Amino acid sequence: MSVDGNASKVHSHPSGYVGIVTRAVALMIDAVVLDVIAVVVAAAAQLLISLLTGDKKLGISAALVTGILWFVWAGLYFTTFWNLTGVTPGNRVLGIRVTTVDGGDVSAWQAVRRYFGLVLAALPLGLGFVPVLFNDRKRGLQDWMGGTVVRWVEHQRPARGHHVPAATPPGERALTPGTSSLPASLPPSES
Repeated sequence: MSVDGNASKVHSHPSGYVGIVTRAVALMIDAVVLDVIAVVVAAAAQLLISLLTGDKKLGISAALVTGILWFVWAGLYFTTFWNLTGVTPGNRVLGIRVTTVDGGDVSAWQAVRRYFGLVLAALPLGLGFVPVLFNDRKRGLQDWMGGTVVRWVEHQRPARGHHVPAATPPGERALTPGTSSLPASLPPSES
């Protein structure tokens, strides 16, 4: 199963499903991306409106329109990423992917249903996310509504307790006990 052209595999066994903390962190990353873009667009719109009308303040109706536009913008953001790649920027950072229950790609309709499920899950104090804690596939309300699950991308998640070594710069050898730190192009001196 391809994630983004890198032929990455996703786990299909129960331990490959993503828990609530990782999902929350991914959602926070996505919220930052959404908000930064929304603030820039809103500031530009405010500047344009004040230049055209001379009015320095926007009223309650403008705040309502802004809220509706943010809801639509967030919906487009999430549904587009879920439908096209299964991976939002927040998901990519953490190495997770949204798939159908059987591991397939998420359809546009499933992505829309999942977004509305996400909104509904968040509204009652986040109670719609609680089921993630109590089922084998770690599915929340948004997953049930969208027919989806969230899985770890196999090549990006180290096994528990497994140390991932840092990359060695080009031209140098990785250090192991008993070796020198000379560049690979220079032979070690004999002493």
